[in-house]
Amino acid sequence: MASPIDQLIVEIRAETADLRKGLDRVNKHLEKTNKTAKSSLVNFRALAGVLAGLGIGRFVQGVIQTSRTFEDLKATIQANTGSLAETEQAFQSILDFTKTTTFQIEQVTRAFIEFRRLGITMTRDQMEGIGNVAAANNRSIDEMAQAIFRASTTSMESLMALGFTGEMAGDMITLRFGEKGAAGTIERTMKKTTSNVIDFVKEVGETKFPTALEDRLNTLSGSFSNL
Repeated sequence: MASPIDQLIVEIRAETADLRKGLDRVNKHLEKTNKTAKSSLVNFRALAGVLAGLGIGRFVQGVIQTSRTFEDLKATIQANTGSLAETEQAFQSILDFTKTTTFQIEQVTRAFIEFRRLGITMTRDQMEGIGNVAAANNRSIDEMAQAIFRASTTSMESLMALGFTGEMAGDMITLRFGEKGAAGTIERTMKKTTSNVIDFVKEVGETKFPTALEDRLNTLSGSFSNL
């Protein structure tokens, strides 16, 4: 069975063949034109130079490199899941989420793997909630994943840098977003688990920064990043 890269190369070759046919037709037309206009500066060689200037070769190389990156990421996911079916489903979910954000696919994959190693498979709602907090603070989603993991194990410093406060007491944790006792402050006391911290950060993202991902995507830099 052909690999995705092999299939891509076949498709590129097919497109290139069609392009060459088109260029041959243009070249024949130019040859006829040049016969009647010897001083014409437009010829096939000049056209080829224009195409080279457009960076078609680099574009094709970029497509191949992206395909290789995708395959590497899928291999990393499969190494952590041990299941081809789960890998395909997870990777598609990561791709769908990445399309609607400014996060790079490598960042989202790292966040997924960070939690998957703890036995947690992130839902789309959780990724969006956490992503909103990350976008509002100009952080990557994998940085958020690390901050959440630390808060559920050893240290709250990373979350505190994002406006969260709280206290740990044995296997319990109190997390807070906003001034203690103030109206609109979100506060929860719960068992200190990664799942609980994820849900708290998700709630903050949905409540305090519901449009942060969309707002950042709509900026000029966000559009280029998504492209």
